[in-house]
Amino acid sequence: MNFPKEIPTNKAWKYAQTEWERTFLLKAPPLDISHLPFKQLEDNYLKHSQMRLRKAFDGTNTYFKLSKKVQLQSQSQQWVSSIYLNSTEYELFVHLPAYYLKKSRYYFRSEDGISIGLDHIKLKDKELWLAEIEFSSKQELRSFIPAFDFIREVSEESSFAGVKLAQSYSSP
Repeated sequence: MNFPKEIPTNKAWKYAQTEWERTFLLKAPPLDISHLPFKQLEDNYLKHSQMRLRKAFDGTNTYFKLSKKVQLQSQSQQWVSSIYLNSTEYELFVHLPAYYLKKSRYYFRSEDGISIGLDHIKLKDKELWLAEIEFSSKQELRSFIPAFDFIREVSEESSFAGVKLAQSYSSP
């Protein structure tokens, strides 16, 4: 695998993991979301980097995280490294130039027990519903058959990546 030069090859997996993910564009939520657990997410994609600063509120607690994602063999496979921050540390980063995106993420399990994140994103001129599913292997990713209605799979469409949505549509 080819990593960016700032990631030492012999350390690439010491503090990171592979994320396998599929994303589906939906017309509407596939079920009643009123009873589902959710988080309010505020993402700041730091300009000129592959870093994302996230603020997550789950209704009770607020969490802060700084992540770096690097695309590996496809957009569905990414190298991810994260650090959890306290509020003071978050404030050090939040004022850096960034693209901003706010969304609500609802969580549910499919009939076969797979965890699905359902993102509701309000853009300037429209709303998006995206279903995101993370897998632990390429084999799991390939064998997944969605049991919900969707418009199309957008896993390999970069225009649906969080940073691209933030660049195109968001305002802080």
